[in-house]
Amino acid sequence: MKSLEMNSRNSQKGMSLAEALIAVAVFTVVFLAALALYQAANRAYMATDAATIQQQNARFAIDRITETLRDGGANYSPRGAGNLADEQIEGAWESAIIVRGDYNNSRETARESVTHPMVTTGNAEIVGYVLRKPGANTRTINILADVTPTVRDAVKTSSTATTGEETRTIEVAARTLAEQTNPPYQLARVTFNASGDP
Repeated sequence: MKSLEMNSRNSQKGMSLAEALIAVAVFTVVFLAALALYQAANRAYMATDAATIQQQNARFAIDRITETLRDGGANYSPRGAGNLADEQIEGAWESAIIVRGDYNNSRETARESVTHPMVTTGNAEIVGYVLRKPGANTRTINILADVTPTVRDAVKTSSTATTGEETRTIEVAARTLAEQTNPPYQLARVTFNASGDP
């Protein structure tokens, strides 16, 4: 009878110190492994999320550029005048493009004259996309366009010569592909004000 009581007491004892330490060690290893997996999964999620955001931004920029270029030249010469100096593409380089178009779908009556009796593209409808870097940009591009703040005055005198156009300078990070040696760059949208300044 005593041996039965001893066996039942032995079976009711708790865990020994060694067993408790082993259980804590196993739990710690499992917990640390789960934490490491969680951190790896979180890093992968953050990288994927950042890549998705970059793709969305690039897609938005390409859509915006495509829309601007598609509408470039829209209604720039409604009368089909051959002496009109305004061009659909005011300038194009390997890292920049400047276009003009009737983006607001209205006449620019303040810019009309006897030489140009119907003007539909104002200075604010000159739009460009250029590669820039935050801060100082050491390179420049020059566009030659009729950006007079008052009436249109530029006229083509021949197929290669135009009078009355003004030069405007825009700072960029690079003009050519060979100069694009220090990425990353930002794609900047450049517009002109009523005075013709970028």
